[in-house]
Amino acid sequence: MAYKDCIINLAVAPKEIITANSLIKKFKKKNEIEFDLKINLDYKMSDCGLYEDDIPGEIFVNPDLAVRSDNTKDTKDLKTYSGYIIDWSLLGITMHEFGHYLCSEVYDGIVDDYIEEFPINRLYLGEYSNENVYEEMAEIIRLYMLNPLLLKMIGENVYEYMKSWFKSPTPITQKYAVMVIEKFPTFIKEELKEKWKLVHNIHLNKIVKVVGDV
Repeated sequence: MAYKDCIINLAVAPKEIITANSLIKKFKKKNEIEFDLKINLDYKMSDCGLYEDDIPGEIFVNPDLAVRSDNTKDTKDLKTYSGYIIDWSLLGITMHEFGHYLCSEVYDGIVDDYIEEFPINRLYLGEYSNENVYEEMAEIIRLYMLNPLLLKMIGENVYEYMKSWFKSPTPITQKYAVMVIEKFPTFIKEELKEKWKLVHNIHLNKIVKVVGDV
């Protein structure tokens, strides 16, 4: 079966939108599912991303409001990077909104079941995911899509919950996670170690848990 591209203007789409489209196609293939999704680039929108229940089958992103990886000030101030626990990159924003779309239009009940499964001690990835459970779920889906092994290492029970609903289009391997994390700037790696107790062990070439005090 040939899975369809998202509806976007590929001629003017930024590279990260092309990557998002590729990931969504891989997601469809891996989960043997088909749906129509339109990704709108809205440079006048005041939000960096948007999904609305009353506009089904569409998500909106504003590339101008995304944080570029070469913007050292914003990445440092916001503690954000593509593939990290907090991710305000254009790819991260797009996959976050895709998460909202999946919750509302594809996997009915995924949020309600999540609340029932984790009534307390849920996985809050940052201030944004702490706003409400729908934002929390969209953030979890975004990380599950872009760096699933990292999600597994910081919240294995939540990772297993996501896995019970659908497969990630991204390799759940040490090799892939190391490749992503090695691109992180030093201050992101430091926060990963201090807050989440994870480091890249260069001798083992694996992401491992820190034992004892950091």
